[in-house]
Amino acid sequence: MKTSLYLQAMRLEPQEPSYPWNLASSMGRLGQHHLALAFIEQAITMAHATGDEEWSDTYAHIAWADVAMRAEQWMVTLIALATAWRLVGDEEGRRDVRRLKAEIARRSARASNGDVHLLTELRSLIA
Repeated sequence: MKTSLYLQAMRLEPQEPSYPWNLASSMGRLGQHHLALAFIEQAITMAHATGDEEWSDTYAHIAWADVAMRAEQWMVTLIALATAWRLVGDEEGRRDVRRLKAEIARRSARASNGDVHLLTELRSLIA
């Protein structure tokens, strides 16, 4: 029911990033990480297109990286985290990025998909 309401809202206001963002949050809570990833990416893309910094700042990219990590999409995870690092403006944000980087390293070490070697190469993007 809630999902269909978000989808209806997205049709009525296609440039509003909060709707796909909230749908991503709901999907994540349900363990539907690949769906969550698609919707959070849509929200950030919309926010960039409309200049809405609230949904496209450092913390939005940290959230994107977190969702991608849970979906075990390691390349997307690192792209989002590298973007968050580029946008970070305060020490709290740097700590959050470093904390997530450590979590990604732990989880990716156990992963068995072919993207893990790329993760090793891309880790240097974030010092």
